[in-house]
Amino acid sequence: MLSTVNFILWNFVVITLIIVTGGYLTVRSKFLQFRKLPAILLLPVKTLFSKNKNGVSPFAAMSTALAGTMGTGNIVGVGIAIVLGGPGAVFWMCVSSFLCMIIKYAEVYLAMCFREKDETGQWRGGPMYYIKNGTRNMYPLACLFCICTILATFGTGNATQSSVIAGSIESTFGIPKIFTGIIIAVLTAFVIFGSSQKLMSFTSYLLPFMTIFYFSGAIVVLYFNRANILPAIRLIISDAFRIDSAGAGFFGFLSAGAFRHGIAKGIFTNEAGMGSAPIAHAAADNTPENQGLWGAFEVFLDTTVMCTLTGIVIVSSGLLGKDMQGETLITDAFRDIFGTGGEWFIAVCILLFAFGALVSWSYYGAQCCSFLTRKKSAVSFYKFLYCVAVFVFSNLSVSSVFELSDLLNACMTVPNLIFILLLHKHIQ
Repeated sequence: MLSTVNFILWNFVVITLIIVTGGYLTVRSKFLQFRKLPAILLLPVKTLFSKNKNGVSPFAAMSTALAGTMGTGNIVGVGIAIVLGGPGAVFWMCVSSFLCMIIKYAEVYLAMCFREKDETGQWRGGPMYYIKNGTRNMYPLACLFCICTILATFGTGNATQSSVIAGSIESTFGIPKIFTGIIIAVLTAFVIFGSSQKLMSFTSYLLPFMTIFYFSGAIVVLYFNRANILPAIRLIISDAFRIDSAGAGFFGFLSAGAFRHGIAKGIFTNEAGMGSAPIAHAAADNTPENQGLWGAFEVFLDTTVMCTLTGIVIVSSGLLGKDMQGETLITDAFRDIFGTGGEWFIAVCILLFAFGALVSWSYYGAQCCSFLTRKKSAVSFYKFLYCVAVFVFSNLSVSSVFELSDLLNACMTVPNLIFILLLHKHIQ
């Protein structure tokens, strides 16, 4: 039953809303994501020469959001998308990311416009705030969004990441899941208990490290396979326009963590339209427009750069064939060059990416708890449950959790996209 509902929601309802919302905002903004692409790409450079004396820096807020999106989908999910949609899926990942850039810009912009300060003077925002403050009589729907987000943190943000970490560590290094679960739960508690600034400071260091670490390894692999790079790119482009694979490739983009060959696992790439990332962005000491550009940068780095890089590594490896397994394609590509060291490298990358997502999603849940109750004890209890869940899910098979997570993610995405369209006049 759940699988049928999810299939309809993600393959028809959500993808239609994303295309309509992204297309409309692109035209209305006069193709902002293209006009301001140079400014978007220069944002990290400008950050090196600026300091925020008050509040959370724009980079720290973006790092928390991007750490949440850069889960295992950027590594494992791309291989699955290629298996499901063919090499052309990589092309549609890159092209479609530009549609998602304007959606992420819009939702971050709205989160900044309608955010509020809490009793400590810290900014809080996200879809629940622009649903409540941007429209009348919609507070119950804002609460419903928060409930769905809290539940989704235990699925998308916790179960999937914890189980992947424990499984990868066990298969690569032979460490039992129970020990990995204990260590990850303790590390998670160390990061998420305390102030929001502490969590965001952690992600602002973790994100650059894990990105450069994986990027460097992928470039080395491409160097050894350099003779296959241009043929791989030609194959990706030509396959993208084959009638039997173009549609599959497009859906494969939106589901880089793909389990059903659709948009359902697109949340593992850039989460555009889902409403989770704006919760982190809203804490930034910045203007709506500038932080919106950080949101667009988040999508560009996550999907246009990282997922495309992974796709080219896989296609140029020469490993595509009838017996290929999407879950292990990138590992096989690295092992083909570095032997066992390549397998270890990917295991470490999965650990870093998944742990970043694990930490960031706890922040989303904590902010939603705060919106619903305004009680610190409730937020602390949520964090405690979240850490316990890390240990539990590390030691369980959570395949059934994926279906429920997809449903909850849809319950976040659909109303968020609708309200982005309703409030589009506020977006400059």
